[in-house]
Amino acid sequence: RAAGRSRTRRWSAWRRCRHLEIFTAATMPRLRARSVELTRTLEALVAGIEGVEQITPADPERRGAMLTLRLPVPTSEVVRRLGAAGVIVDARPPRILRVAPAPLYNSYEDLWRFGEALKTALAGVV
Repeated sequence: RAAGRSRTRRWSAWRRCRHLEIFTAATMPRLRARSVELTRTLEALVAGIEGVEQITPADPERRGAMLTLRLPVPTSEVVRRLGAAGVIVDARPPRILRVAPAPLYNSYEDLWRFGEALKTALAGVV
């Protein structure tokens, strides 16, 4: 029994060390570059959604990763529908959504899924 616990602890420690390698490789310049690219992609996806207006500055030097979006409808039902689709956003009623891709965790596929989920959520409310 003790040997089994020891192996489990070693495996758990090894997994933690593997995760730390990500942080070691992720320098601030690399994270910022990825953040800019992810946010630029998110901007392009959102620009294709009718009625959604980006109110965050387009210049990456004037904003962080977060985009602030003005919706054509109140946020309450849109946020509920996004949540049901597994999407987490920050809502500022009555019509503002704030979305920020995390460069360590989000993928381009995640951004595409967000865009599709937002279109679907808006279609059900408009």
